[in-house]
Amino acid sequence: MDPKQQMLRSSVVVAFFNLLGGLTGILVETSIAANLGLSLRSDTFYVAYTIPYVITNLLTATGQFSLVPFFSSLESSQDEKELWRGFSYVANILFLGLGAIAVVGVAASPWIIHGIAPGFTPQEDALATQLSRWLFLIIVPAGIGEVLRSFLLSRHYFALSTASGLIRNVTSIVVILVGFHRYGPQSIFLGYMAGYLLQLVVLGAQILISFRPRYFLMLTASGESFTNLRGAGTAQLAGAMAWQGVVIVERIIASPRDADRPELWFQNSWHAGGTSRRQRGDRGFTPAFTRRDIGKPRGGTQNLSGHAGDQPLTSVPHGGFLPDAGP
Repeated sequence: MDPKQQMLRSSVVVAFFNLLGGLTGILVETSIAANLGLSLRSDTFYVAYTIPYVITNLLTATGQFSLVPFFSSLESSQDEKELWRGFSYVANILFLGLGAIAVVGVAASPWIIHGIAPGFTPQEDALATQLSRWLFLIIVPAGIGEVLRSFLLSRHYFALSTASGLIRNVTSIVVILVGFHRYGPQSIFLGYMAGYLLQLVVLGAQILISFRPRYFLMLTASGESFTNLRGAGTAQLAGAMAWQGVVIVERIIASPRDADRPELWFQNSWHAGGTSRRQRGDRGFTPAFTRRDIGKPRGGTQNLSGHAGDQPLTSVPHGGFLPDAGP
């Protein structure tokens, strides 16, 4: 095939699957919002997902612009052994590094949740901590999957590498929709984990079928390509961290600051939390505004892990609040 036609075809394939991946990503958020709604469980999930979300975004942002050129440079050297040494080096470093971060995140989840949302009640804090511990585990398959995806991109396997996001998102949607009524908010973690694991299996199978991979147990490497990788990776990571830091700051500003003074929560959420709510598809003024937040309960009980008892409220023009009728 003519090189220009090949380039055009590859560009169309990448654009098509990127579009589908973006659309299904929106559907993942929609499925979460449809099940959580404007309830206290919505707050606990999004607070719990803050740091794992930032880490997975950092992996995506740095992988494509650092790992793809790295693998391409190793391929151009025509040294098959050096290529698989580089592949093994990156996979080993990310597996151990992300595994260590996951362990620290699991252990430090109570303090992380308190730092992001100091106004949580003990019940909300306990649920958010539990969810955070589970969600930290997804960063390991997410990181290894990014290594596999970047390797395939460097070898011009565009279709499956760009379709992997679509596969991950569809899997997450199915698991969340099917499992939410049984597992509650924990089904969201199960959906994300199932999506990342299936992505990992599909990409790994493609590499095993198309190549003859070799694995090396190594944590150190030298050479121009490895030096360039460390430099480019550090620069990309620093820029992406500065950008993702805005997400963390916004989440902290929009979180409950004083459970006994809901009017402060209302003001903070209205002025600072709009962007976050639009991104995740919530409705109303605050991420979760219930009777507990505006006065003594008048019936119903708070049940953060179940499905009955949450009575989300919607603002009406004259400052009153009415039960949310749902979507």
